[in-house]
Amino acid sequence: MDYKKIVCKSNNLTKASFSMTLDQKRIVLACIAQIKDPRIELTRDDEFDITAPYFATLFNVSLKNSYYQLKEATESLQKEVVVIHNPDINDPNLSRVVTNWFSVAKYYDGEGRVIVKFNEAIIPYISNLKNGCFTQYGINQIAKLKSVYAIRLYEILICEAWRNQDYEIEVSILKKMLGLTDKYTTTFEFKRCVILPAIASIKKNTNITELELGQRRSGRDVTHLIFKYSVKKEAEKPKINGTKPLIPLFNGHPEYTVDSEAILEDHKRLKAAPKTKPKKAIAGGDKQRITVLKQAIKGANKNESPVF
Repeated sequence: MDYKKIVCKSNNLTKASFSMTLDQKRIVLACIAQIKDPRIELTRDDEFDITAPYFATLFNVSLKNSYYQLKEATESLQKEVVVIHNPDINDPNLSRVVTNWFSVAKYYDGEGRVIVKFNEAIIPYISNLKNGCFTQYGINQIAKLKSVYAIRLYEILICEAWRNQDYEIEVSILKKMLGLTDKYTTTFEFKRCVILPAIASIKKNTNITELELGQRRSGRDVTHLIFKYSVKKEAEKPKINGTKPLIPLFNGHPEYTVDSEAILEDHKRLKAAPKTKPKKAIAGGDKQRITVLKQAIKGANKNESPVF
């Protein structure tokens, strides 16, 4: 798998609460997509190099303005915080972690480059992902989305896709995830300005082609939104040795570890015990002709005529 085209992060980070612009979101995703293997743990010294051509190509935007977008978005992103809720299952008393995305940002104006380091508190949610509680998708799926809310909603739906059922969420919780707690005082306005445009964009540009919105009321108020959807899985490319890829295109499925171990065992078995081609059986008539030919060759070597 080409991890440079894959975004893989913890479900806790997918469902975290934060406010972002489209360019800020794209920068973070462009960095995560550079992680070679999300199962390996990063360090606070690992750097991520984002160039204007890389950014422009990844998201199909103008190269002329790419560095300006990188510079402005990275600088403003240093002021934004992300709130990760219930971050540690081993510490139920820990309610949330509040942190910044990057610890350092370096600018190379003459080269059109920005180099960043993820904040140490973010690293556990984008690396060393082995327990199955993560969200994964091809970055090409969100490259054409022009709204940060469309990207966030897509990620949340992909995070829940393994359940293979409708996703229901409280309006207040969804607004908190999207950083819109103090905006859109009515659910009608929230749906009209944020959710419905995001749904239209997702259906047009991603692998979630079937997506409908429902709602649940408590009295007269709409308190929950219900997303009815299905994800179109990409056709799996055949491998030369017939094995499956190590990680599916997207999951977050709790059975990931089990599936991966089984696939690893297949790799080891195929490598250790290559298949041998079976010998072709020789028919009786062919055996007789071969015997005659051998006698002829032997007789020729002794200047004798073979006996037929």
